[in-house]
Amino acid sequence: MPHRTPLALIERAATEILTLIGEMEEHDFFATRLTRAEAVKRLGRIAEAVEALPQTIHAALPEIDWKGWRELGQSLASAAAPQAAVWHAVSDLTPATLQWLRVYRDEQPQLFAPAP
Repeated sequence: MPHRTPLALIERAATEILTLIGEMEEHDFFATRLTRAEAVKRLGRIAEAVEALPQTIHAALPEIDWKGWRELGQSLASAAAPQAAVWHAVSDLTPATLQWLRVYRDEQPQLFAPAP
């Protein structure tokens, strides 16, 4: 299996989250334990990958809400993240991040290439 960069991991986890939740509404999302648990697991992966990124990457992709991901990671590390934070992450933060990653992949593909 090829080495995945943190940006590729973020992109994959975000895609998986959007696939899991589809057109789900907030109430339905929190009523489905399995979907919610899998989405939260992937949110955690994204938050960890964000922490692994150097500040130069954060600066090169300024439209991504890096602060929001760090805050979510801190929230997920606590006993239980608030529902509002989780819903915001799956319904707003994840799609916006994925959209910007796709734009940046086209504009700056070198940032997505594995290190030699």
